[in-house]
Amino acid sequence: MVEKLADPSATEAYQAKGLVITPVGSGASAHITGTVAKAVDAGYRLVIVLTGPSNTLRYQRQRTLDRDLVGRENIMRGADEAEDSEYGDDPDWFKADGFVRHGRRPASEGSFDIVRLTTRDNDYASLRQSLTALEFEKRMPQLPLNDPENLHATAVRLMVVKKNKTILSKLVKDLQSIQTPLAETPTLIIDDGTEWDPDVVNTHRKATGTGKVGLTSVQTAMAELLDLLPRAQYVAYATSPFVGTLMDPAASEDLLPRDFIVSLPRPAGYVGMEDFHDIDSDVLGRPRGAADPSPTLRRRRTSATSCSATRTMTRANDRRWTCSC
Repeated sequence: MVEKLADPSATEAYQAKGLVITPVGSGASAHITGTVAKAVDAGYRLVIVLTGPSNTLRYQRQRTLDRDLVGRENIMRGADEAEDSEYGDDPDWFKADGFVRHGRRPASEGSFDIVRLTTRDNDYASLRQSLTALEFEKRMPQLPLNDPENLHATAVRLMVVKKNKTILSKLVKDLQSIQTPLAETPTLIIDDGTEWDPDVVNTHRKATGTGKVGLTSVQTAMAELLDLLPRAQYVAYATSPFVGTLMDPAASEDLLPRDFIVSLPRPAGYVGMEDFHDIDSDVLGRPRGAADPSPTLRRRRTSATSCSATRTMTRANDRRWTCSC
């Protein structure tokens, strides 16, 4: 996945935007964690994970990233282990195979820390008094942040944020106030809340928010975020491809997956569109009168007495359903 994104250290900035289709049970949560892990190793230093509009969804994604990627040392930030942790009521916090352990703060081992700007119970809040939390340190001040000399010595800033217009507007305002040039900041934006947003597609062709036609107020705030970050990579996750691909490209160019669309493998036992529709048939391109080269769904008209009451359905080789009665 990360190979489809722009090089974070490239001289010229580029925004890659894509969509990952995740069939139910295909491991989307693990895929998101793995994508973030590889992205920060590659040099992305600001990671924004957008979730559905409920606190529960945000909590679940924050906990998963904290447990499987951030780790205990980055969560405690040098605090005494005896002190109460936000995960003190979580059984996995005390298990040896629970929250990942680095042994020491990664920065003390020549690597980089992950600084959380959101916690398990707290969404992003405006950093009026401590904007320094968003300021990126440079080992070589004369070089841009995206230079490899600075990237791999700079701590990652991670936040898990609900797709809420008010919260996203606070984030946009804070980013506009920091001194670090945003054009130098390699950013990964994971949209894990695509299908949870009740207004994901604006059906009213009128201006919303700041005046962008075809976008909802939340999407307008997301577009503003992308406008601020020339090096931002936007990756949306959805169980259906229609959320992103049915957008009007002219109206929603900020969020359209223009660079790539990939699908995670179907898990065993998954039943979906391919099982009920001839989506891989060449019927549209076959000359009239030509024989069908592939098996099709066979329908038989039978009376109630001619078909067994215990009819079974078996899966044919071409993954279509046929009646075995």
